[in-house]
Amino acid sequence: MQAKKNQSLLKRFIKNGIECYLCASRKKLIQITPEEEVRQKFVQKLIHKYGVPPDLIAVEVPLAYYPGGKGKRGRADIVVSGIDKETLE
Repeated sequence: MQAKKNQSLLKRFIKNGIECYLCASRKKLIQITPEEEVRQKFVQKLIHKYGVPPDLIAVEVPLAYYPGGKGKRGRADIVVSGIDKETLE
């Protein structure tokens, strides 16, 4: 049942004939792929089950943005920053 609840939160849109999700973090339409579906379901779970504000969630963040990451390649799928106990209360 939880899977259906997360699924219903993922609204599908068509952009230039391509099915997309509206990413709550990036605030833009993202083409649906199996990887993107998993990513978006997890973002929705963070927002709706755990109460993480969407503006604290970043998606596909280059590793070079972090200390010790200079010159490193790759991306983190999902990063939650600035969370403390008061943020979630």
